[in-house]
Amino acid sequence: MVGKLQLEMDESFVNELKKVVEAAVKPLADELAELKAKIAVAANSEELTWDKAQVARYLRKGKSTVNRYMNKFDDFPKPKFNNHKNVWDKAEIIAWAEKHKDEI
Repeated sequence: MVGKLQLEMDESFVNELKKVVEAAVKPLADELAELKAKIAVAANSEELTWDKAQVARYLRKGKSTVNRYMNKFDDFPKPKFNNHKNVWDKAEIIAWAEKHKDEI
């Protein structure tokens, strides 16, 4: 009887421990998945610059949000005018996004 009770307590403890670990790991797994997606977007582009649509896609936002970030954040990378449109240095956008990941 004592052995069976101990086994039930052990199973209960293990199940509770699994829940705690899963709750702790899930946010990290979600963040990792998001970073992997961003890296995939960056890796698929051989270009050194992005237009506004590409910046928005990388940030997982809309183009109007890119406009808002340009006004809200003094350190948002400045675009350069190239071939009749604004483009941003890809590395600058990636570095800026990493710096502001908790704010965007």
